[in-house]
Amino acid sequence: MALRYPLGFARWLSAADLALDNGKQIAVVFDAVNKDAQEMIQFIQTKYRPNIIIAASTCPPPKNAPALLVNRPLKANKLTVYVCEHFVCKQPVNSVEELKGLI
Repeated sequence: MALRYPLGFARWLSAADLALDNGKQIAVVFDAVNKDAQEMIQFIQTKYRPNIIIAASTCPPPKNAPALLVNRPLKANKLTVYVCEHFVCKQPVNSVEELKGLI
């Protein structure tokens, strides 16, 4: 059957991977004048990290922002990254070095 329906089997494998993996959600919140936000987002996106969802916004986020960004204050008034697994977040971090240990 896999030879007859290769795309269907590939999608099934993708769905199985998503179901079995510890998918992570990453929220990046920053001050509107912060220039480090783009650098942080690029760091997250530089490696292939399947099953990671990233949301980014200025703080406070707009009313129509994804739920991942709601109630995410800045830590020490700096760019802050929240890494969550199974919708439970770890301690927020402010630097790429701290983020490396979480993802």
